[in-house]
Amino acid sequence: MDQFRLATTFRGESAPEEGDIQLYRQKGVDWVPREVAALRADWVDKPKVCLPKASDGSGRTPRQVLGRPIVAADPPCCTMTYLVVGPFDSDAQAASAASYLHTKFVRFLVSLVKLPQDTTSSSFRFVPLVDFDRQWSDAALYELFDLSDDDIDLIEASITPM
Repeated sequence: MDQFRLATTFRGESAPEEGDIQLYRQKGVDWVPREVAALRADWVDKPKVCLPKASDGSGRTPRQVLGRPIVAADPPCCTMTYLVVGPFDSDAQAASAASYLHTKFVRFLVSLVKLPQDTTSSSFRFVPLVDFDRQWSDAALYELFDLSDDDIDLIEASITPM
């Protein structure tokens, strides 16, 4: 997980010009010249997931933990408002990664190390890497990792649906 290293306050234009790419930013989508993403030029044309870095820091239980992942299949880049997951070889893999991040299972594991609001790549250190060849659900992950009923009950009580 890394970023294009564009400041959170960076803005593009509201209407695209020829050759521009999408820029996901804090409050919407703008358009920027492709050169803006030069730091990660090899990522631009590949599907990826943009995951909001900030989330509810209330500490209340149950918690959401992570913001909604955005499957960015068109050539986009993003500001440091997001972490980038990927890039992937196909839209299907990016959608699979987004479904994985969406699960209570992943969000519970992130909650064990994540500071209340800010998400960093180290927040995912307990999250196992899986194959992104299918849509993931909590039931599939509970079965894959052979979780006990007590483990499942703890996760279900701790994390809100997304």
